[in-house]
This record gives sequence, C-alpha cells and structure tokens, in this order.
Amino acid sequence: KMREYHIWLKFEVFEEVNDLGQPYINTRWVITSKEGNPQDLWKTRLVAKGFEEMDYVQTDSPTASKESLRLLIAIAVSNSWTIRSLDVKAAFLQGSPINRELYLKPPKDLVQGKLWKLKKVVYGLSDASRNWYFSLRDTISACNGMKSEIDPAVFTHSDGSSLNGILLTHAHIGHYAGLIQLGREVASTPSTPVWTTPRFADYLRTNGPWSQLVDLKQIELREI
Repeated sequence: KMREYHIWLKFEVFEEVNDLGQPYINTRWVITSKEGNPQDLWKTRLVAKGFEEMDYVQTDSPTASKESLRLLIAIAVSNSWTIRSLDVKAAFLQGSPINRELYLKPPKDLVQGKLWKLKKVVYGLSDASRNWYFSLRDTISACNGMKSEIDPAVFTHSDGSSLNGILLTHAHIGHYAGLIQLGREVASTPSTPVWTTPRFADYLRTNGPWSQLVDLKQIELREI
C-alpha cells in the first residue's frame, strides 16, 4: 500500500487539504495476485469509487481499430521492422491535468481528517483513459510524432523523407514498430543519440525495454 501511495506522491496526483465539508468521492484498495517475481506476488492499487460522481463526464477515448493493427503488421513486415508491445506503469496517474474540481476521501490507513483535491484523473474515474490519451498524444507530438487523421489512436514518426515508426494505442497499452534508434540495430552500437523531452527521457530510463539500452549506454538521451 505504501508503494502505491508513494507513486501517487511521485506523480503529484493530489493536494492534501482540510476537510471543510466539500463533496467527495470515496476510495478503496484493490488487491490482486500476480504471477512472476515472488517479491511482487500481490499488486495493490488505490481506486476512486467513480460511480459516486454525479456530474456528467465525457469518457470517450481513442482506441486503435483492428484494421489499424492489421495495417501496422503489414507495414512492419514489408520494412523488416520488429513489433513490440509495452505496458506503461501507473499510466492513468500520468494523464493530463483534471479539468474539474474533485475531492477524494483517502483511506483511513493513510490519512484521517483530510481530503485530497485531485490534480489528475485517477483509476476508477470514468475519464481516466481519456486523460491518459491526451497526455500521450501531447508527449508524442512534442517528439515530432504525427497523429493519424483517420485513426486518432495511431501515431507515426518519420525522418522527413520516409516513415520509420508507427505507434498504436489501446487504453494504456501501446504497440510500436520501427524507430531505428530503439530497435535491434542499436544493440551493437554505443551511445546512439536519442532526442527527447525531459518527461519522456524519464520514462525511457524507468521502463523496459528501453531502460536496458540506457543502462548499457547503447542509447544516449539528449533532452530538448
């Protein structure tokens, strides 16, 4: 539980305020078992009871279509690209800033007598996926990625003359192909330069498989 709490603090999800009778949404712990490392046998997530929010909230979030996925596979095969999938850790806590005033009542085993004024949309709220998409879209755009005019969940990257990467998004899971700087070609070359925003540089340092390339100094992150 403390690990989850510290993740909320890391991403500055809320501001702790006095309970002055503001309307609030309750929270609950969701604890699930997971396979893999025995030290991480249980996964704990703090979730808002979003069904308690009475106001209408727009919830639609672009998701890549099956046709886009088939097209990605066809393009990747024709270019001899490697297709990979990724799962962003604590994705929804890294979404765009919340656009409404909303308070949570934290669990009693963390805080008592206080409320959390949200800065970002969190797990359990109906627009969590939507706000994560906006954050991802803005980050990709800052790295010169282009959103598809046909499917808003598809992004492309080019070097000005030719296509060299495609990213499909589905909730907080993405599939990427190409991007020579992060592909198999970099495994045998030292210090391949990668220009990125500070926020995305931090993501590359802390998420696989890119973190391994950073640790082995096979790519050199250069913040712009």
